[in-house]
Amino acid sequence: MEKFVNSLDVSKSSNKTSLSIDEQLIQDRSENKTADDVVAYYHENLCREEAETLLLNMDRKNKTNGRFLLRESRIKQNDKVISMLQDGKVYHFHVAHKFDNCFQIDCGPITQGIDRLIKIHQHKPAGLPCCLTSFVPGKPPPAALRCQGPTNLLHKAVQDQNTKLCAKILNSKECPDINTRNIDGDTPLHIACKIGNSNIVKLFLKYKVNLSVKNQDHCTPLQVACQANQPEIISDLLQIAKYDPHERCVVSGLYPLHEVAQKGYHKCVQLFLQNLSPAFPRTQEGLTPLDLAIEGKHNKCIKLFEKNVPPQALTKREHWLHPELERQGAAILLKRGATTPGLFLIRRSKWHEGWYVMSIYFGHVFHFEIQNCEYNGKEMYYIDNGPYMYSLQLLVHHYNMRSDGLPCLLKHGLSVEGDIYEIPRLNKNLLRLKSEDLEVPVQRTRTSVPLRVPPPVPPPVPPTSQPEHTETNFHFIDFRDIKKGGLLGLGEFGEVVKGTLTIHDGKKSKKITVALKTFNNNVVNSTSDFCREAKIMMNLDHICITKLIGLCQMPLMLVEEFVPKGSMLDFLLDYPSKVDAKVELILWASQIAFGMVYLESKKMVHRDLAARNILLESKKQIKISDFGLSRAVGENQYYRATTGGKWPIKWYSPESVKYGHFSHASDVWSFGITLWEMFTYGDVPYHDMKGIEVMKFLENNNRLSQPKKCPNAVYKIMGCCWEMESKARPTFTKLQEFFTNFGNQM
Repeated sequence: MEKFVNSLDVSKSSNKTSLSIDEQLIQDRSENKTADDVVAYYHENLCREEAETLLLNMDRKNKTNGRFLLRESRIKQNDKVISMLQDGKVYHFHVAHKFDNCFQIDCGPITQGIDRLIKIHQHKPAGLPCCLTSFVPGKPPPAALRCQGPTNLLHKAVQDQNTKLCAKILNSKECPDINTRNIDGDTPLHIACKIGNSNIVKLFLKYKVNLSVKNQDHCTPLQVACQANQPEIISDLLQIAKYDPHERCVVSGLYPLHEVAQKGYHKCVQLFLQNLSPAFPRTQEGLTPLDLAIEGKHNKCIKLFEKNVPPQALTKREHWLHPELERQGAAILLKRGATTPGLFLIRRSKWHEGWYVMSIYFGHVFHFEIQNCEYNGKEMYYIDNGPYMYSLQLLVHHYNMRSDGLPCLLKHGLSVEGDIYEIPRLNKNLLRLKSEDLEVPVQRTRTSVPLRVPPPVPPPVPPTSQPEHTETNFHFIDFRDIKKGGLLGLGEFGEVVKGTLTIHDGKKSKKITVALKTFNNNVVNSTSDFCREAKIMMNLDHICITKLIGLCQMPLMLVEEFVPKGSMLDFLLDYPSKVDAKVELILWASQIAFGMVYLESKKMVHRDLAARNILLESKKQIKISDFGLSRAVGENQYYRATTGGKWPIKWYSPESVKYGHFSHASDVWSFGITLWEMFTYGDVPYHDMKGIEVMKFLENNNRLSQPKKCPNAVYKIMGCCWEMESKARPTFTKLQEFFTNFGNQM
């Protein structure tokens, strides 16, 4: 393990009396700068093009292979990108944030700490073109991303158990980040919990220390206290800090109660049970703390579990139980109360005697199976790999205090009579929300669209569910309810920016993330025409079509659903290794065709179908976007353009370029070009040809060549899309059928 140079010896941490505490901290930071300079390769807000410029221009004469920098991903929040130089070219490698401070490059091993990941690739390529060598100087990665760091004065003061010095450091304006890990991968709080110094722990709790930060062994401070048999520290964390005792270690798979029961620490077990920790959480193998206590023959722990009396439930079954309700009825009821946060109901399973189904509304309706079993002589209820609970009421309380894999907290029950009841908190001493409990929509899938690849399962394993789609009513939006964010994209007509929309419901309000499509001056010739187009978009309601939420009139902008992963084209360019031509590309092609079938049923022509206008909600779901050129068409099924504009000729059919005729058949031509973009992983059609050259190329019966990763059958269907005679091209119905069948055969 790499050792950082630290000039301040631990034994001297309290003896530097000649300097003030501020001066000591400044000197300490200066002396640790050498260690930080070793990892100063982080460039936070650098884009792809800027990274390439920096790497290529740093040393024009000697383009060192392996020179690199680390930057933030523009595709996914918390992900990173390693941009590196090899043989005069810059390559970009996606670094996925998996959980905590753990990262992964492509399908390589999951590594804790971005610093450790970089260190590994500095010694061996491990999937990169070569070893990482020198870097473009930036700054050290944030402390939260690192596995290790220099041991600073605060770490040393805690290790010395010097409470007074710790207090001085924490009160100083020069205080270092209190969540920074030292050379051993421990934060100051981890050290205090390990050695059992309650006074120092209480001191840290006054300074909003991060209780969820993991050390080098992937353990929280609470888990460290459990391993060290420190009941007083556990009491501090549970009762003073109100920390949730129900958090699994991603390495061992154990909850804190498992840790203490396995080792026979009966005083710690008693503390957890007294603080309403779920008594029977389960390991990956399904073992409870009682099972581990029995296995270790820890009789005092066994007696505590056997004598444990579950708390009295504060919620009533009649507030949310629907004995006869079916799935569709549950969805309809929940959608009527869609503005109520955390709305749910429980109904009996029609397939398993004694089982139930929990239905929750969170943007969509999700259904979770509640199973029951006998354990330790009592009937228990549980969802997937969640804890055994003594009753349905206590199961509701559990998910009211923590989401534990559900899409949101259970906050309100819906009764048979249609009344809504707030779920009272069982443990008012527990902080209900931690960082992972913030209500962020989960990734959604849809059974009506072919889905072949199972979704990834990050810890904790989310319960299985299937969402149901819900309609969003179109309305005019007050500009005062909109807050603009960062720029998402630029187009011929204006900008698309990320924003926040505040939705009011009486005295209550909630905020959702949206995409705001704004327009340049003089682009919109007629507000009435613009509103007409918005009305057309309002009528679109399909899983493969970007949903319009509303229209803001002053200033004029469209408020649309925010699709988090950005354009398919960007994803293909930045992460080609993440896309399997026979899996994702076939799935996306099927979904695009599916969405275009829907548009055709609405007598709409897209006119700008291209990879840049396909957005990714996830690797399993696309959405067709950018209807800036779309128009409703009449029964003759074509629209003749009467106004000019910058036409994307390389995607247009010959009849569109020559005569301005746009139809569903011309969209099929564009679909063929989009397929070619997909299977070339983002190449530009016809490369550097100009519009007139493209037309001559096509008139000479030439077509785009077959991409390397494109199956023969798919290239053949591309050729059918590029028939000069529009009537000879396949319909989107046929195209959807082709790609669905092709995917099912793989």
